[in-house]
Amino acid sequence: MKFRPCIDIHNGKVKQIVGGSLLDQGDQAVENFAADQEADYFANLYKKDGLKGGHVILLNPSTSEYYPETKKQALKALQTYQDGLQIGGGITAENAEEYMKAGASHVIVTSYVFKNGEIYWDNLQNLCDAVGKEHVVLDLSCRKKDEKYYIDDRDILFSWSGNPDTSIDTFIWSTGRAILNQHTFRVVSKYDAPAFTFFLLKYLKPQFTHIASNKQTTGLGHVTVADLKRLQFSANANVIAEFNALVMPIFDLIYSKYKEIQQLSDLQDTLLPQLMSGELDISAIDL
Repeated sequence: MKFRPCIDIHNGKVKQIVGGSLLDQGDQAVENFAADQEADYFANLYKKDGLKGGHVILLNPSTSEYYPETKKQALKALQTYQDGLQIGGGITAENAEEYMKAGASHVIVTSYVFKNGEIYWDNLQNLCDAVGKEHVVLDLSCRKKDEKYYIDDRDILFSWSGNPDTSIDTFIWSTGRAILNQHTFRVVSKYDAPAFTFFLLKYLKPQFTHIASNKQTTGLGHVTVADLKRLQFSANANVIAEFNALVMPIFDLIYSKYKEIQQLSDLQDTLLPQLMSGELDISAIDL
């Protein structure tokens, strides 16, 4: 068995994010974990342990204000572990050579070659000409888009993998139609009692944290479907329905607050760059 480590970099920080939550607009992502250490710290760990073939992924587009810092972190990792890490995220024939010279063993591409159901052979050839085909990795990963993999507003999500103290939790989705990621369960109540289900999972969080801590490796733990099935409680359908009706207004309030936070965050992302650039002038406002 071989381990392939990964260094995901978003907004200039090494992070573990909830898959499917990454949005280029506003540089948004739901985080499972954000590290205090810089990318070269983790590259050095992998170098000491002899773990080759790991991925360094830039999660910001080149148009993002965070891209320069994200790229800086990626280059630090590559320079720390020469020929030990692959690089992906916005790779093109024009920038691939820079990353190879910085120390990357390979470059990883997806959208540069695969777009709208087509293969862009010219782009692939240009990339191979730039760095050599032996240094090109084509990312063919995909996710089946069955209805059970989609999530919508008000769906209950259970984050089952990550730091046991900060990542294992239950929350209500509030940012519109999206695709579920592999580190998150969508929880559907068989009793049609979403509020009851949400608060039951919240109540059981200490149990989940304990389970994940006992399975913790390299700082991360997990809770499986089998773990969830082993947890039992005693309540009949009438009690569940009554409790659900009682706490449903609280569930609705929590969802509305999630939605409000998202709207405020979007507004901040729109206004802050305008304020910093001077495009938006508030000097006449009496604060």
